[in-house]
Amino acid sequence: MFSLNDSLNYYYFRGVTDMRKGFDALSGVVRNEMQRNPLSGEVYIFMNKPRTTVKLLRWESGGLVIYHKRREQGRF
Repeated sequence: MFSLNDSLNYYYFRGVTDMRKGFDALSGVVRNEMQRNPLSGEVYIFMNKPRTTVKLLRWESGGLVIYHKRREQGRF
């Protein structure tokens, strides 16, 4: 189950992200472009160019979890 709390470290990817990317592609961005380990339990934040969609990637016991939210109006 996806859970977030204040004791976690959050890392925002400053580049534009293609929101069609899934677990493997986002993990590759974390490893290759952010120089971090996607299996560390930290939370990685990705946004699309118009800032209407956000994805959070996190390793939890048993596997990776993606939280995906799309705004119908407005931006993040």
